[in-house]
Amino acid sequence: MLFMVEATHRPETCIAARGSAARADADQLAELMDPSFRGQSRVISSWAYPIGHRLWFVVESPDAHSVAELFRAAGVHGWNTIGIHPILDNQEFKRTVLDGITRSAEEAG
Repeated sequence: MLFMVEATHRPETCIAARGSAARADADQLAELMDPSFRGQSRVISSWAYPIGHRLWFVVESPDAHSVAELFRAAGVHGWNTIGIHPILDNQEFKRTVLDGITRSAEEAG
């Protein structure tokens, strides 16, 4: 399964504003994105919006609990609020949602 994880923090807890703690936070993010990091989940891709204090990660995982464990183990939850959202890639969305709508419309028409 795929999950979109959004990590948000306040300017006061941003790694850019935390002096010596910034190194530990940066190391946590690097560890999180390392493919050999422990657990059943892996980060596929990620993005950052530094001035908006937001980070996004696409994570492949068997379930949301494993995703939560990944972010807990990396310590990222200590300076962020973490939102975990199940998502579909475009091919799966087309197959499971759009194709069904198209078939229904054809049958009705």
